[in-house]
Amino acid sequence: MIVCVPAIPRLIHRRTVPSIIQTGLDCFVCNVQEPTSYYNYFYSWWYRFETGFIIVEHDVEILSAAITETQQDILNEMISCDSPWCVSPYNDHHLLGCTKFIPLQMRIDFLTIKELCNGHWKGLDMAISKSLRQNGEIPHIHRRGTFHHATRHSE
Repeated sequence: MIVCVPAIPRLIHRRTVPSIIQTGLDCFVCNVQEPTSYYNYFYSWWYRFETGFIIVEHDVEILSAAITETQQDILNEMISCDSPWCVSPYNDHHLLGCTKFIPLQMRIDFLTIKELCNGHWKGLDMAISKSLRQNGEIPHIHRRGTFHHATRHSE
């Protein structure tokens, strides 16, 4: 499963990508400099990676310290999970910070998302959550396995 890292290059935290790589997964960073870029990427990921993808946002670190003898890192834990929508919360389970999606197993309404946030990154997380929930989807909330290095946004 691929890990997508939406980031404004100057705001990506120095621990984000290395923390993903240490899990053994591949990741790629996408430049979401423009306010609607994140929506556009999410839309393309939904159809490009129909068998599954994970979002780890630019200021999220995957914690290896959370691993015990019976737990793996949160990304591989999510991959092993049968749920098509998994979240490792850091503030609120709606946030996209560390989220797995398996599009082939879910229904989503991109018109609703676009209407709710106008394609802008502000509110995108809540719009995605609302669209999925309106279609009967329920996120599987995993343990907290991430650390959020809060970044201030200027847009």
